[in-house]
Order: sequence, then structure tokens, then C-alpha cells
Amino acid sequence: MAMAVKPDVVLLDEPTSSLDPHNVIQVEKIIGRMKEEARMIILVTHNISQAQRLADMVTFMGEDNTVFQSSAADFFSTCRGNGLDGYL
Repeated sequence: MAMAVKPDVVLLDEPTSSLDPHNVIQVEKIIGRMKEEARMIILVTHNISQAQRLADMVTFMGEDNTVFQSSAADFFSTCRGNGLDGYL
């Protein structure tokens, strides 16, 4: 229902938690379509693989209040060796 009004910003908190793999793919396709429509999507996930598939920007928050923010490409190519190894 929320998508019917075509919001500019969509907040998603663990949208695929507890879903089977088929439905995870379906939800990720919907998210992809929203991105194509130039919507801003803020997605909270513990699933690093999902973040790698979907994110343009990453803000990483660790248990010890580690915060790291960058483009997804930079994050996933440089995260090893910058103190985040234990999280990935």
C-alpha cells in the first residue's frame, strides 16, 4: 500500500528477514525497481551479501560503535584491513 503513493524515500528495516530464498529474490526485485525509479531507499540489514547486491552507499555500524561510510564499491573493495575484518 505504501508504494501506491510513490514515496520519494522508502525506509526498509530487515525487509527479507524470515523469508524463503524465492521471496527474498522477489523483494530484491521490487527494491531494484524502486531504485530504477530514482527513489531513495534506506535499507537496514544484517545480511552483508544482500547489502553488496543492493547498496549504492554503505554505513557500517559495528558492535564497538565503529562507523564507516562510503560508496558500496569502495566499502566492499577496501573493508578488509581497515578494522572491519571481524565483521565480514
